[in-house]
Amino acid sequence: MYERGNSPDPGSWREILLIIRIVFEVLIPPLFFIIISLGLVVAFFILLLNGSVFAIVPVGLFALEIIWIVRKGNSAQVESRERLTNFYDD
Repeated sequence: MYERGNSPDPGSWREILLIIRIVFEVLIPPLFFIIISLGLVVAFFILLLNGSVFAIVPVGLFALEIIWIVRKGNSAQVESRERLTNFYDD
């Protein structure tokens, strides 16, 4: 965390590692969902080619993943809207 007076030299390794850490913290959740989605699609086609009735399971899991992402996005949007209204009400 940033502390006043304890800043690293510009271009130092600490600063570079901090930037890399922040980038990975931002990119890991979307990459995780992309990899999971691709795995579910592959599982669906493998089960479908085998003639299995269980091919519907990856479709259901994919639908649950999409529903979870949409709800998370909506809750973040509501939270942002509440912060804005509280800011203008003050």
